[in-house]
Amino acid sequence: MKKQQNKLLLLISILFSVFFFSCKDFTNNEMEQKFDVPQGYALITGSVSTSVNSRSAFAGFSPAEKIYYKVTATDVDGVLSDVTATLKANGPNMVIADTAIKTSCTYQLMLPLGTWNISVVGYQTYNYDAVNKSETYTTETFYAEKLDFVVSDTAGYHNNINFITNPALLTADETGTVNLPISISAASVLGARASWTQTIAGVDTPLTQTLVISGGSTTFTMIADDNTNNDGVPSGSYVVYFEFYDDADCTGTLLYSCFEAVNVLYKVITETNKWIKNSAVGSPHLQLIDSETSYYFADFVVSDSILYDPLNNGGGYSGNGVLTLLQNDVVISVTNSEIDYDNPKPMVVSVKLSSDGTDITALTTNWIIKMYNIGGQDMTSSPYFTLSDKTITPATNLPYDSKFMLYVSFDYNNCSYGGTLPVQVESAYNFYSEPIDVLTGLKATSASTEVYFGVFPKTVLPSTSAVTIDETRTMVIGGNTYYKGSDDEYYAKVLENASASTYKYSDNTTVKQASANSYRYFKLEPIKWKVLTTNYNGTGKALLHADMAIMCNIPFYVSTASRSISGTSIAATSYKYSTVRAYLNGAYEPEDIQTSDYLDKGFLQTVFKSKAQSLIVPTLLSDSSNVTDKIFLLSLSEVTSTALGFTTSGYGADAKERIRRPTDYAKANYSHDGGSATAGAKYLLRGAPSGDSIRKVDHDGDSGESYNKGAPDAKNFAIVPALCITLE
Repeated sequence: MKKQQNKLLLLISILFSVFFFSCKDFTNNEMEQKFDVPQGYALITGSVSTSVNSRSAFAGFSPAEKIYYKVTATDVDGVLSDVTATLKANGPNMVIADTAIKTSCTYQLMLPLGTWNISVVGYQTYNYDAVNKSETYTTETFYAEKLDFVVSDTAGYHNNINFITNPALLTADETGTVNLPISISAASVLGARASWTQTIAGVDTPLTQTLVISGGSTTFTMIADDNTNNDGVPSGSYVVYFEFYDDADCTGTLLYSCFEAVNVLYKVITETNKWIKNSAVGSPHLQLIDSETSYYFADFVVSDSILYDPLNNGGGYSGNGVLTLLQNDVVISVTNSEIDYDNPKPMVVSVKLSSDGTDITALTTNWIIKMYNIGGQDMTSSPYFTLSDKTITPATNLPYDSKFMLYVSFDYNNCSYGGTLPVQVESAYNFYSEPIDVLTGLKATSASTEVYFGVFPKTVLPSTSAVTIDETRTMVIGGNTYYKGSDDEYYAKVLENASASTYKYSDNTTVKQASANSYRYFKLEPIKWKVLTTNYNGTGKALLHADMAIMCNIPFYVSTASRSISGTSIAATSYKYSTVRAYLNGAYEPEDIQTSDYLDKGFLQTVFKSKAQSLIVPTLLSDSSNVTDKIFLLSLSEVTSTALGFTTSGYGADAKERIRRPTDYAKANYSHDGGSATAGAKYLLRGAPSGDSIRKVDHDGDSGESYNKGAPDAKNFAIVPALCITLE
């Protein structure tokens, strides 16, 4: 006891002599000039500030309200009682020596060596009795932080021990109420819903509240677990997922969604919380805090501008498909926000100026990047997401269709920026990543004659169909973007481009020409392949050839002129350097001078998921092409080979095995169509060039010399791809 009293007296005398100095962060040399730190003690200095980068959140206090801070240190061994630090406000807002207003203050502690619990607590009300020199904090704690800190004997000074406070997570029996107004100026928004997770009886329980829109406004009251707000909501921090729909019962089209942080604080603001200000009109979930002026608050406004998706080239609703956020002078964006289930690609966050598109990522500082799930839980760690600088790498096999929200904040040009961007795992879908026998529906074997393998758009959505397409639900595979239908299928959206005005789709509607500026949807379906042989060129591999002409508008080469590559003249009829080969494989020869439009997003990457791609065998095309590819065109000698099931000559009924009908999707993409079972598409071949012409199969299956030629840059010759695979 005597040891404790002596030590406490020494500490008090030291504190008394220290507290007359103005508080700031000192270097060791500066402090050595001002303070004589006794042996066995260390001076602890730092700052206290409220979080200014909290997610689009209720900040808790208007500029006129005060926060009174108290910093204490407790010896973990119980040798000393609590020690209160000197506090000084930054700027003119100091009340008294040990009280500070609002956002920021500095503190000093002189502590003996050892391990201490340094705590900062914020209060709403404070009283100081000058006569008795006593302090009274009369309101419950609403900010609290605690730090275990070792006072080292190797340094007499410990600088920059800073606290950035967040709303305290109070006990479940302490409650508050929520009354957050939301304005709906967008006439298309007719329904709204809020979802969050609340701990009830120790179990994380999802809760949902439908928000009734009346007169262009609604209010989020945040129901408690008994479906009322009368008794208040348990104090704490919640992440609420807001959705806005085009119908009152929230079952129609999702127009817009965002995450918001809602902090319920006990006995601080019991009636109305506040949304933090954003200066970008129509962007309620963004915050902008000007560090040189002041702090702002604003209403949550869902306007037409927030529904506009800048990525959709002039229109459309963003919903959870929005990938870019506009905030005044900057654009925050992320790549690959649609997560591939079995082969997720890294997501890279960047920032550009909205005025001219200049990338300013390297000029930004103080980044915070987090990934949250629907319940507001931080998922930014293995086994979910891993973060390296500004790159987030998702884990494989995250649940299909699961939604996340990427939170980003940073500083630029003396301002703090923050925003949330929706991220979603692709929907569950059968991608036919292994060959399936068409007849049995089981895994294909060497006895299979037709197989399903990979997926590609095929059949037009009938004009009389009741299926509706939600363009906010997207799935990107290779070079194609697909939209989810109300039948849980996916569809490609195509600007119709018929090569003749008389062509018809399978629903007997006319294929319109490009001048009509008409769009149709085409269902994503498995590709059916004919097994031509199970021992292609003696390799023991099965040769698959598509049973229809499935794509068009990809020329053999983009020009009829020859070009020079590495000093050699290359004809437009060269298969090695052809445009169609680059499209089929999503790859180019290293020295090729073509524009790399299909790099990593060709037919191979668009039709087959990574698992399927790994099953396809690279095949040496041992003719004049002399290349090794995974996807290729058949040669003239192959489409006239009886060993592969073709006739050597003939047309029409005599060449039916060589005829390939165009799919609806191919017709919409400029394919020729003979219009009958014995007259289909004209399709490309590889192989030895014939003068200035490329080889093809005519619409009636004719492969004779008079009909198997065409111009290299013709776009109405379709594609019937081939590949090799092992069938056991």
